[in-house]
Amino acid sequence: MKRTLSTFGPGTAEVPTFKEAGVSARLSHAPGDPDSVYRLYIEREGCSVELCPSKGLSVRDTTLSERQIFWDAPLPNLPDPLDINLAGDMLINDNPMPGSTWVAYFAAHVEMLGLKNWGMACKSDETELLCLHGNASMIPIKELTVELSNGGAVIQGSFFIRDANGCWPPSGLPPLFKVTKRIELLPGRDSLLLTDTIKNVSDKALFPDWGYHVQLRPEPGCRFTIPSESALPRGGGRLPDDYQLWHEAPNPPKREERGFIHKGIRYAARFPDGSPGCETLLTYPDGSG
Repeated sequence: MKRTLSTFGPGTAEVPTFKEAGVSARLSHAPGDPDSVYRLYIEREGCSVELCPSKGLSVRDTTLSERQIFWDAPLPNLPDPLDINLAGDMLINDNPMPGSTWVAYFAAHVEMLGLKNWGMACKSDETELLCLHGNASMIPIKELTVELSNGGAVIQGSFFIRDANGCWPPSGLPPLFKVTKRIELLPGRDSLLLTDTIKNVSDKALFPDWGYHVQLRPEPGCRFTIPSESALPRGGGRLPDDYQLWHEAPNPPKREERGFIHKGIRYAARFPDGSPGCETLLTYPDGSG
């Protein structure tokens, strides 16, 4: 079964549950979300996936093999794309930082960053403000295809990047990149496969400056392994012997920028088309991962 759903904009409405081969899908409005915002839910025995078409098809709550995979997002509700302003100020350590309001819309678990800037807010060579993490996770997808077959699901849609910081409505500028999102709940496996394709659709050479936020849900005793040649603590200092082991924050309400910078990532042919990638692994105390 394959259906095309309107997921944002005029004419969008809830879509009741439809099913095929043990997998179901529905488009629903969550209490507290803006009127224009809907979430897509995919469910199978032991698995559920929540997707956010209004946020570039970012991934929210996900359960695989009856285990919650991602954290609890800081915000329970999704932002209204019409109200998003990435160029505003946020107080960072009591200092106003222009272009840092991405944090105010932090409401998902897997989000694409970029495409003109995936990192901290900065100025370009042309003195243009490039806002924190870019706008790729803030642009709505107006239409999705949902295919249910063989006990699995494939969801796909696309959007355009036209500038560094704009979200909705689209600016009158010609598109720079087309981003196609494909999310699969694999048949016969409690696995989620995310494939993003970035295509330069402009008339000039461009480099997409992309990245991701992936907010996993570790448990005490979890180990996170990255195939790198070296690692350094953020902010300097000695690398702990157990740096791959997850520790609960000493004071969870206090925000701290902690973690490790990995260098010399080892890549190999990981994908069906032979393109390179690296394999990271979060291992739970029971040995699963």
